[in-house]
Order: sequence, then structure tokens, then C-alpha cells
Amino acid sequence: MTKSPNPFLRAARRSALALFLLTTFFVTPCLRAEPEPSCSIRYLSSLKVWVLETQRTSYVMGLNERNELQSLYWGKKLEGTNDFAAAHSHREHASFDSSETMTNLEYPGWGGIYFNEASLKVTLADGVRDLVLKYVSHEIKGNTLTLRLKDIQYDLFVNLTYEVFPKEDIIRKQSEIENHTPQLITVESAQSGVWYLPADESYRLSYLTGRWAGETQLIQEPIDPGKKVLESRRGNTSHQLNPWFAIDENGKADEQHGRVWFGALGWSGNWKLVVEDTPPAHQVRVTGGYNDFDFSWPLKPGEELQTPPFYGGFSDGGFGEASRLTHRFVRDEILPDRTHPHDRPVLYNSWEATEFNVDEASQKALAEKAAKIGVELFVMDDGWFGKRNNDHAGLGD
Repeated sequence: MTKSPNPFLRAARRSALALFLLTTFFVTPCLRAEPEPSCSIRYLSSLKVWVLETQRTSYVMGLNERNELQSLYWGKKLEGTNDFAAAHSHREHASFDSSETMTNLEYPGWGGIYFNEASLKVTLADGVRDLVLKYVSHEIKGNTLTLRLKDIQYDLFVNLTYEVFPKEDIIRKQSEIENHTPQLITVESAQSGVWYLPADESYRLSYLTGRWAGETQLIQEPIDPGKKVLESRRGNTSHQLNPWFAIDENGKADEQHGRVWFGALGWSGNWKLVVEDTPPAHQVRVTGGYNDFDFSWPLKPGEELQTPPFYGGFSDGGFGEASRLTHRFVRDEILPDRTHPHDRPVLYNSWEATEFNVDEASQKALAEKAAKIGVELFVMDDGWFGKRNNDHAGLGD
């Protein structure tokens, strides 16, 4: 396959494949096994604001006057407490809008008069489908923050977990739904979380699509009002679409320059990402988690459901830096052998030499030749099993 001359395309492909697959006020102290120069998670109690910080980014949430968890900021690191203010719900633009819809709720339930993409949608056994989540409590342990929410009527709880990876400039979101009611709850949609960008009307979306022998093809397009759904209904992540996104301003970012917000969903089953631009404020958000197509999860009393991890990061050094942050994160936190880092072995694949004509003698001879030129890992490709003489027979036998 011909390599693309576009360096961003190559970097974006690498990023997607790597992720298959995160004062003047009283501040809650960080709890750590070992002391570090600064806390990655702070709670400003006088403002009711949580500040999550990596080396170069900040993610800020707060409780508004309605006791709702509200997203306040995601981007370049904020310096000093003067940059922080208490959360306050947004007013409706007109009488037929709703304040709930205009407010950047961190984990909105489908209920009340909320009209945007919801993070959680349920039906109770008594027929109630309304869900309104309010803050209950929080806990900080090292680089992990857990926020507990509850429905205003029923004992349905949601634990939102945020883990900060300071060195890699990555934050991981995940949710856990708990049923403490005496009745069965049917979960119709369970998302991992929402990433909000600063309100603007000039964003560009980058995502990856493809097919067999043509995977991870870069698509870039402006984000217009409405919803863009990226998903897989195939039972796996698939190469038709990849659970990865990147968003930049005005389509001006390149490999070295520009602000880029990016993220990926760590899930190998059916998944969904919704990129939504809500007029009139042009608030762009990305919601991700389980695909709710043909989805129904019975949650019995006392049971819980955990969503996939949803990773997000920010770079003001273009797509290249976003790629490098992703690669570092995968090496440090995702790979099975991450506790014993080592160089990847030089690999040789037998396909180009033998295709389906696989037998022991030829493979041994090929491995000998490969070893002499420095190959450290030999992969015997298609054709070694059953009657696999072409790509229309024997696969999986």
C-alpha cells in the first residue's frame, strides 16, 4: 500500500493504532504514597471547584447553584487561583430553550428538560424514565477523583472516576451505575463521559475510517450544528471507524502548531462517539461510551454497570505533539509489559515471501534468512491452518 506523503496522516494513524486498541482558598490536600512537587487534583472548597492538572493542561469542574456537576474548562494549564471561579448554570437563550440544555453538565441524565446527547438513559420497572442527577459526595486518592451523583427521586447512583496522568497530559473518565432501588432498572444508554471544548463556531473534526487493506484513512471536516455519530455496530472496534477523535480550531493546526483536543475510547465492543455542536452558543462536546443501538442492560437491585474508559488530552503543539503524548501514554500505562519497558523487537512477516504457500521447510528457511539480517521476531502469516489455499477458504478452521 502506498504511504501517504502527509505527515499528519501518518501520525494520526499511529495514534489510532496505539490506542486500541489520561492558595487563597482552602484546598483539600492530595493523598499520595510518595510526595510529589505538586498535586494533580485539588478541591477549592470555598468555590466548590475541582481542578485536575497535568504537567501542561487543566481540567476544571464545579458545583453550580442547583447542585449539578458542571464542566468549566479544558485546555492549556491555568496558573494561579485567580483563574478559577465558581460554577453557575447558563441562562436559556430564549423562553423555549432550557437552562439545563444550555449548561455544560458533566454527566447529564436523560430527564427533566435536557435536550442534548445524554450520558445515561434508563427505564425503571414502574415505567419512570426521568433521570436527574445531583452531587452527593467526592473522594480524592492520589491521582484519582471519584464524584458520586444520585437521582433526585430514586436510589440510582453514578460514580464518576477521573484519573490524572500528569506526565502524559492525559485524563481518563469512567462511570459506574449502581442500582440501590428495590426494582429492576433497564439501562438504555450508558456513556463514559463528555468532553467539552471552549464555545466556538470554527472547529474542525479529524477521525479515522477504513477497510481491509486500507485502514485508518484520515477524514477532516468542519463541525457544523447538529450531531456527527462515529460508531461500530459490528461487535468489535473494527477498521471501518476508529474510536478516536481530534479537534482543532479553524482547521489551522498542523504537526507542529495549533491547539488540538483529542481522545479515544478504550473499548473493543460496540462503541459510539457523538460530536455535537449546539446552537446558538456553538458549544462543541464529545460524548462516548457503549453504543446504544440495540442496547438494553438489565440492572437488578444491588448490581452495578461500569462503562469503558474514555481518555482525553490537549496539546498546543499541534497534531505531532498529540501523537507523541498518546504514544507515551500507551507505553507507560496500557501495554501489558509496561512495568518492564524495552525496545520492540525487529519483526519479519512471512506473507510477502510465501503468501498462502506455507510449509515447515520453507518457513524455517525464511526464518534463517531473516535472522541473518537482524530480525528478532518471526511471524508466520496466513495459510498455516486447514485448507487455507486462498482468502475464500479455511479461515478460522
